[in-house]
Amino acid sequence: MADEYPYPGKESYVFSRTKQVPDSNVTYVTEEIPALIEKLKEREGSKIWVVGGAAILDTLLKVRLVDEFIIAIMPMILGIGIPFFKKDNPEM
Repeated sequence: MADEYPYPGKESYVFSRTKQVPDSNVTYVTEEIPALIEKLKEREGSKIWVVGGAAILDTLLKVRLVDEFIIAIMPMILGIGIPFFKKDNPEM
């Protein structure tokens, strides 16, 4: 089913710059990305899976909050976009 939520049973957060309509599947947050990730990492047994684009990855790399990469290749042509890894990120 195409309309089925892809992460059932998982706590999900969506970073948004604007106010969003409440959703039973996700919590919308406007706080800084690193602040939320640091709070989540403090939880017992917490593994965080980030699904997002290069802007979120770039933010997390700069403050060294990425522990592991799992990269999937999607066979789609998106055209010109945001580079996945930017030049000024720390070496991993």
